[in-house]
Amino acid sequence: MPSVKVQAYLDRVLAGASEDEFLAEFPHPVLVELEGQEDDAGAGALTERLDSQAIRLQSKSSRDANVFALPEGEVRVGRVSDADVRVEHKSVSKAHARFHVRAGAIELVDLDSTNGTYLNGRRLAPREAVRVRPDDTVRFGLATGFYVFDAAGFYQYLTTLSRFGF
Repeated sequence: MPSVKVQAYLDRVLAGASEDEFLAEFPHPVLVELEGQEDDAGAGALTERLDSQAIRLQSKSSRDANVFALPEGEVRVGRVSDADVRVEHKSVSKAHARFHVRAGAIELVDLDSTNGTYLNGRRLAPREAVRVRPDDTVRFGLATGFYVFDAAGFYQYLTTLSRFGF
């Protein structure tokens, strides 16, 4: 599944979509790429949780951040072209990790990646399955991190961006 830019979703909100309309059109949890989080020096702290202050500090390039939907079923993460979430970074393995989304629950598994999968800054053990919740952050290798939103949280994020003129 290809990524979609934040701007595409933001345009829908700016066009006046109500929360109910937005959730009917985009019902799945999403991963939103975080800006400026690459760390080639090491896997250190991932990213602080987003709050209104952090959103205010986001640059206008927030509109260009990638968004990946997490529909029901298996979602594969890796560097290869047929990955559902394609992360083009030298530290990301070809088959790096996998999400399982079932009945609103999200599980993440590291697929024996070389440079690790991180949930809220903690490196997962190979083949370890962990529950992912809205407001968590994930990172694959040393690549840019992602923030996890449920559909309602993503709508609120977009409305906040629109209020700040992004």
